[in-house]
Amino acid sequence: MSPTDAGRETDAAPAPTGAALPLPSFEGESRRASWLAEASGAFGDLGVLIPFVTAYLGVIGMAPAGVLVPIGLASVAVGLWYRTPFPVQPMKLIGASVILYAGAGVEMTPQVVVAAGLCTALIWLALGLTGMAARLSALIPREAMLGVVMGLGFGFMLEGLRTMSAMPVASALTLAIAMVLLSRPAVPTMLVLLLGGAAASLVAGGAGAFDGSRLVPALTLPPFAWPELSWRALELGLLLLALPQLPLTF
Repeated sequence: MSPTDAGRETDAAPAPTGAALPLPSFEGESRRASWLAEASGAFGDLGVLIPFVTAYLGVIGMAPAGVLVPIGLASVAVGLWYRTPFPVQPMKLIGASVILYAGAGVEMTPQVVVAAGLCTALIWLALGLTGMAARLSALIPREAMLGVVMGLGFGFMLEGLRTMSAMPVASALTLAIAMVLLSRPAVPTMLVLLLGGAAASLVAGGAGAFDGSRLVPALTLPPFAWPELSWRALELGLLLLALPQLPLTF
């Protein structure tokens, strides 16, 4: 036998058998991390919904039942249809425009928001029935959609800076906490920020800022606002809210 053959036999010889070392199990940690990630994701949608709902209720003065009941019913309906949790929210550009226009002193009333929703529904119903939606989507350049998004983004940034300037120390602390929490996906960052913001509002407003006696559970029907619509509300809702939303929806 040549040395080469001996080397081959040595290399091919099976390794000595022995008791296999037990590998560490990460199944428990994986399940825990998955559960925390799911819990965090369940609150992630609040970061978009809460600002719009707060603006509609606190700034515009819309009835809570008229805003929350349709969102809840639509969420249940699409969840049953698609067999999965599906977020239903106000249209982003309409909600953002309402906040920015109201801050700039433009007349924004519940009737204007209702008119915007009515005009948007009629426009998309007509586009869907006539088949024009696909044709128009091909005509709208991507640069136009990016311009609308950037304009809203800068508007929100300026409004946020203006709001933060009223409480610079608390705003800087909140921003730092948010940046730290965002690096940890398992932590429900938005829930922590909402609870912190609510606590800060109570502290800043004093002991009389929260009146628990006004919280009386009651079932109320959403108000029917269509009879109160005016031509002025339809004009503002169509030109300032509904039409600018079209490029983003495509």
